[in-house]
Amino acid sequence: MENLSSQGHDVEKGIFVFRNLQSKYNPEVLDFNYCNGYILQSTRSYFEYHCDEENIVILSKKDGVYVITTYVANDFVTFIKKLLNNLEPDRLIIKNVSKTERLKFIEAGFRECAEHEKWDEVSKYDDNTFPELVVDCDNLVKLNGPDFQSLREDVARFNRDYSISVEKFNPDDFNVIKDLFDKWVNNMRERNGWPEDQLTESTKVLFTDKFGIINYIIRDSRNNKIIGWMNFSEISNICLGFNVLVNNFDYYNLYRIMMIEAAKIAQELGYKYLNLQGSEDEGQFSSKLRMKPEIQLEKVHLIYDKGFLTNPMR
Repeated sequence: MENLSSQGHDVEKGIFVFRNLQSKYNPEVLDFNYCNGYILQSTRSYFEYHCDEENIVILSKKDGVYVITTYVANDFVTFIKKLLNNLEPDRLIIKNVSKTERLKFIEAGFRECAEHEKWDEVSKYDDNTFPELVVDCDNLVKLNGPDFQSLREDVARFNRDYSISVEKFNPDDFNVIKDLFDKWVNNMRERNGWPEDQLTESTKVLFTDKFGIINYIIRDSRNNKIIGWMNFSEISNICLGFNVLVNNFDYYNLYRIMMIEAAKIAQELGYKYLNLQGSEDEGQFSSKLRMKPEIQLEKVHLIYDKGFLTNPMR
């Protein structure tokens, strides 16, 4: 059995190694993929990394099944075979493979998901069932041109009914946003049928200021009530990643207004682009498309089944 040079469960160390290798070997995907918020969310229940001098995978595990959530692959076919020999899994899933990199995973023995398969049976929809959408912040802030006519109308209607303020937020007391959060969880549960504990767990892991996580809140200026929470982390020096948007559903169109405010925040922080990330359902995807994204990042999930390898390792 071949041993990999390093492995462990230290989140901080794993992310540090990942970032270093990514900037060295995968600069073409660095600009728009893999913010730390995504890594924290996708490994919230279990974190493990395996690496050598040129490759790393970060894994989660659920019900005995390993899921590769992020990776850097300078020589992935060789590296993944070492990993499979070490883990000896009956099944290994790799999430969010770009379509340009799909072939090398197929060559390593992975297959595409069948029509009926879900990478996680608990989640009816995965956040990358639909493409990740990247907007040019300047375009979304200015809302110029005929493409943004309907959004300009949404903003005008919202501003007639409400007045809001946006402020940076230090996440030292969750009770500050607890009422907003509980109401949002209930709405999302009713809309998508997700278990409440899954929604809570996947979102509260981002209630931190570690790992470069940035938090903002939205207040109703009339009564100072908190009606929105936004959570970001850097993807690259040109792109900010949107991790979480929690909104009060009683405020019509607040979801879209918050995405515009997020573009303002990203621009003020020095980023040209904002990755709105993927979508869990058609409604969310349609709302994000109204932001007129400049880039769509299509991803696929791939599966390795024991014994499926086209080129057996032993």
